[in-house]
Amino acid sequence: MKSEINKPELKIRYAQLLDPFILGYLKDRDGWKEWTPPSKERILESIAKYKAWWEKDAEKVFEAMFEAMNLEFKRTVIDIYVVSGINRQMSDPVILKSCLKEDYFISTIVHELTHLLFMQNNDKFSHKLIMEEYPEESKTTVDHIYTFAFLKYLLNDILKLEGALERTINLAKETGNNTDYLKAWKIVEKIGYKKLLDEIKNKRFSM
Repeated sequence: MKSEINKPELKIRYAQLLDPFILGYLKDRDGWKEWTPPSKERILESIAKYKAWWEKDAEKVFEAMFEAMNLEFKRTVIDIYVVSGINRQMSDPVILKSCLKEDYFISTIVHELTHLLFMQNNDKFSHKLIMEEYPEESKTTVDHIYTFAFLKYLLNDILKLEGALERTINLAKETGNNTDYLKAWKIVEKIGYKKLLDEIKNKRFSM
């Protein structure tokens, strides 16, 4: 293990100015019309929980990223914006919805951080070369193969969160990108998450 890898500080905060725009976007979308946004107090309660949950696992996550893929973040601070609700989480900037349960919060934040990690290390992990490796697959599927490989490694081998991986995969079935996500999971199962992570560590996709 490298003695001093970069472990950026995550500043998890309520995106109070952004929230009304997302709420306006969601109000006319299928599945959200009857949804009641949480109160500000409940959002702040969620953020307090998110901070505590992240603090508990942060060091393990960063060390696992370096150990499994030989990648680390190039930023010292990463802002995490929390909104009342959102139909899909985002990675740049990182935007999460409030009121997540603990294991889904961990899988979600790691999912988005892994996307961000890959973006910050594009010289060592070229999106262009990966797309060439999977020419028949959609961009969404390809974007998630290696992300899901790391997520499986982290949830099962490092954090050992029983049932968390299965719940994460089941929730993928409920998203707007369910077909693409599930195809990515199937590729991870077919090739093997350890082999996929070794491809990154061994710089197979380095420019």
